[in-house]
Amino acid sequence: MERWTNRHVLLVLFMVITGAINTLLSKWADRTHAVGKTGYEAHKFDHPFFQGVAMFLGEFLCLIAFNVQRICQNRQGIEVDAGGQEFNRFIFLPAAMFDMLATSLMYVGLTMTIASSFQMLRGVADVIFHTRKLDINAVITGDLLIVMAQIIVSVQMVYEERFIKKYNISPLQAVGWKGTFGFIVLGLLLVPFYFIPMKSARNPESRLSDAIDAFQQMKNSWQICVATVGSVASIALFNFCGMSLTKEKSAMTRMVLDIIRIACVWVISASLKWQPVTYPQITMQIAGFIFINFGICLYTDFLVLPFMRFCVRLKNKFQTQNNHIVNVEGNQVDENSALIASNHC
Repeated sequence: MERWTNRHVLLVLFMVITGAINTLLSKWADRTHAVGKTGYEAHKFDHPFFQGVAMFLGEFLCLIAFNVQRICQNRQGIEVDAGGQEFNRFIFLPAAMFDMLATSLMYVGLTMTIASSFQMLRGVADVIFHTRKLDINAVITGDLLIVMAQIIVSVQMVYEERFIKKYNISPLQAVGWKGTFGFIVLGLLLVPFYFIPMKSARNPESRLSDAIDAFQQMKNSWQICVATVGSVASIALFNFCGMSLTKEKSAMTRMVLDIIRIACVWVISASLKWQPVTYPQITMQIAGFIFINFGICLYTDFLVLPFMRFCVRLKNKFQTQNNHIVNVEGNQVDENSALIASNHC
């Protein structure tokens, strides 16, 4: 197994931090009330598809950063690694579609559930908290949407790992092209979404997606504006670090380490009182967190199975030593018996 370097540790650290920040900022925006295009009534920022476009915008910025980096290197006379340039850019179109569908489902689910539950479910577990302040039917629906999204995410991760390793593509470039396709497709879809009525939608005119209302709420609320811009920046850094880990390690490594975000989101969400903090709830969350990590350790052969194998080896070693001692003592007894018998003779 390839050893871990300081670079890998930093990638994991930044991935966890930026990922947790992205989840918390998205939930902060969802919880904020602001006046929209109606001009008189404040309502929650409930625009999951718009948030998805913002995410792809953050990924698209990685492509700009990649090209700026190459231009600077060329001007400075630095030899640029040409690896990863001979590939069809459209190989990232399916990845963008997987990402678009999964992200949209997750953002819709996030508007229905609590942040820590959202983050824990992103680690593929189901923890539902029965509280009076939350609509339990909405929470269950939101959680199920997030679980469905994770199935799509797993396909996306494996797909990305295959091609970035096959063509030795730069992580910045890979994230950038995926963001480009996602931004174009989902951005264009916002137009027909605006004309599709949806009674359950929580925007003023009950549309599937109302980007005009979203922009107006951003204009009228600095909190929503800061949360949205912060989400764009954090998702860019998060995806770059995650894609780097996928290329240098594996998609499995990325997904396993991403589970660390659960603790970060849970602690901050509880401290900000974004969710009820009661003894039964904390107990369920801790149990859920332990359950997730136990399953991960089993699947990745980390800690649990190695510890069990160590115990078995230790037990076998102890039994071997005992058998040896018994055999030695038995031989001594036989020799003494033989000596006594010969003396009697």
